[in-house]
Amino acid sequence: MTFRLRATLAPLTFTDTEQTERSDPVAPAPRSASARTKDATKKNAENREVRGFRELIEHLGTLTRNTMRVVGTDATFDLLATPTPTQRRVFELLALRCRRRSCSQKPPASRARISWSKGGSLLPEA
Repeated sequence: MTFRLRATLAPLTFTDTEQTERSDPVAPAPRSASARTKDATKKNAENREVRGFRELIEHLGTLTRNTMRVVGTDATFDLLATPTPTQRRVFELLALRCRRRSCSQKPPASRARISWSKGGSLLPEA
């Protein structure tokens, strides 16, 4: 599951997305020009900021849902943080649809199936 997630999110990470065929499978893989450019500029071809995979996952963790209570009453409501452009792009790449109250998966565009748990964390579907 992690392999598919890393592959899907590769455009937003430092992962080399243009790997070439190697004649010697034991020799180190050469980096492509686009990967070297990503490393140097910290931006991808879409001019979006790139991060390490862990940093990207940590950035997704900043998207919160807070239960608010109106003072003097028992009325409560959920206040959702507004996703950053990077978080929105992650949702697009994972084929997740985010609405005002929750995130759900779009009709299957790929084999990877991702869903949101009740607590808001990303979990693979069984």
